[in-house]
Amino acid sequence: MEIGEKIKSTLEKLPTRKEAEIPENVQLIDVLDKRYRVHWTTIERLPRILERGAYSPKFARRIKDTEYESTGYRYIPDDEYVYSSSSSDAFRRGLIGLVFEPHKKRSQRVAPRIFRALCVDDKIMGQGYRHPERSQGEINMDISKMANILKTSSLRLGIYSGSKGNLLWPKRMSHEEIVQMLAEKKQQ
Repeated sequence: MEIGEKIKSTLEKLPTRKEAEIPENVQLIDVLDKRYRVHWTTIERLPRILERGAYSPKFARRIKDTEYESTGYRYIPDDEYVYSSSSSDAFRRGLIGLVFEPHKKRSQRVAPRIFRALCVDDKIMGQGYRHPERSQGEINMDISKMANILKTSSLRLGIYSGSKGNLLWPKRMSHEEIVQMLAEKKQQ
């Protein structure tokens, strides 16, 4: 084999820049895809949910979970199912979203293995948002807290922008780059 061929074969084996940007243990997804659902919670509850899953008040009573706290949504018709919104644009101020792809329409429990990503409410002051007091500093603090929790978790989830679909952690990528990479992967 000639030297030029050796170099060419070695270069073909190396990952491209885009492939190397995302750690293998973090799944890259398009969080704005309508097939995903989002369960909203507080950062304080995140470690417990990553460990035990998200579940309904009825499920908590069944397993005798005395530490369970309901999010207290008044507009949920019953307490039988896990509350989730159909897309990441249904923001709740101060809450973070656990993104998952449901296996059925409604569920009493969403197991941790089904979570695909976290998303943060990243709409800021002056964008016509109903909570104009949210600042970029608060958003950055949320991302930092979420990253610290994920570092101690066995789950490897990325943190995404809820409004734009950008990957914010562990690397930064635009939504367009994510969609392009997913399309390339699908073609292979």
